Amino acid sequence: MAGVQTTPGAGIRSRLSDARRELAVAAVAYVAYEVARLWAVGDLATALANGRAVLHLERALGLNVESLLNGTLGGLSFVAVASCYFYATAHYLVTPAVLVWMYHRHRDAYGPARTALLAGTAAGFLGQWLLPTAPPRMLPGFHDTMAAWSSWGWWGGSGGVPSGMEGLANPVAAMPSLHVGWAAWCGWCLFRYARSRALRIAGLLYPLATTLVVIATANHYLLDAVAGVGVMAVGGAVAWVLQWRPPRRSRRPVITSVPVPRDDTAVTPVTPVTPVTPVTPVTAEPAVLPLQRADAGCTGPEHRAAPGRNRECCGPPGSTGGMAAGS
Repeated sequence: MAGVQTTPGAGIRSRLSDARRELAVAAVAYVAYEVARLWAVGDLATALANGRAVLHLERALGLNVESLLNGTLGGLSFVAVASCYFYATAHYLVTPAVLVWMYHRHRDAYGPARTALLAGTAAGFLGQWLLPTAPPRMLPGFHDTMAAWSSWGWWGGSGGVPSGMEGLANPVAAMPSLHVGWAAWCGWCLFRYARSRALRIAGLLYPLATTLVVIATANHYLLDAVAGVGVMAVGGAVAWVLQWRPPRRSRRPVITSVPVPRDDTAVTPVTPVTPVTPVTPVTAEPAVLPLQRADAGCTGPEHRAAPGRNRECCGPPGSTGGMAAGS
């Protein structure tokens, strides 16, 4: 029976249709995220209080590395400018690139990876909405690196937002850091699925570099970075539940459809084979011949007329005959 045949043109059209659908999903998700950020702008006084609370907690835990990194970066002009470019562009370039790479090179894992990214981003937005937090650059004692070097790039004085579009950004969305969360997602995909050793090393270094940059430029706290990794872990858990949950057993009988051959396909009828009954072999028994009396030859009339001769021929009773006795 002939199988389903697909032409190369149909395969290309199917892949283009999938790619367009995925691009549409990514575009809708990004626009929804940006609109939600504008809608979820919290009160500035509350955000400043939450920022001071995060900084106080880090000092209590001995994790307050923000002042050290920010002060060190302020004295390194070239590194500061490079960090500003990294903060303003890396997540716009690397995240879509890894997403496209997963789609083309690891199609079987693309679905769960995309779901984890979207779910983690949604969880991050929920955290920014519930806990508006001002970044360190808005607190006294910190140097706003992006604003100081804004004349060297396209960003303005509100983080990595392009100059003139500061009103479209949420300035109090420090907790959690989605810069770090997206970088952690990219790093996991590269380290997990890349065959090249260089790409796997890049998967380890990219989240670390992103964490250093966001803290040194005073855009996030260390706990923001930890929370960013946490929301992506939540996204990964959601993807696992949706993709790898065991199938539910159905009590109804499963009805499978029988494929019907195409009209132009000749089907050769199959002649049923009649089962052959095995024949039990019959063992032939040897024929049993009737026993011949010893005096069978002495019954003629001449023997009855001559009793003496009868005795010579047949011998006495109980013998085998005259010839037998003579032998």
